[in-house]
Amino acid sequence: MFRTVILFFLSSLFIACNNNDNVDGGPCSYDDKILPARLVRLDTLNALSFDALFVIEDSAGMEWKDTIWYSALNHHHYLSAEDIIKDSLAGGKIYQYIRKTIRSGSCDPQIEMLVLKPYGK
Repeated sequence: MFRTVILFFLSSLFIACNNNDNVDGGPCSYDDKILPARLVRLDTLNALSFDALFVIEDSAGMEWKDTIWYSALNHHHYLSAEDIIKDSLAGGKIYQYIRKTIRSGSCDPQIEMLVLKPYGK
């Protein structure tokens, strides 16, 4: 019985330590802000790889605009032709740019990501 309790405790501890939300010193909580990211263009890098340029706009009053390459927010991961077809990527379409700002904890203070889902859904 005691051995079972110890094994359960150790496995719980192992799972808790492998939680990806604990980037630097979590657990952490974030406030999310989803902004529109308009696909401006797709650039062909080679026959198999593409990058995408997005314009990000502050939807509350258009206070600022910024441009970002897909690869810049995805550790230099590029899009494949399959990604483009699967996600129906096309110039002019609006996708989701997510900015996570830390609320509590000691993880990364801000996380940015592009999600290839239509904005507003």
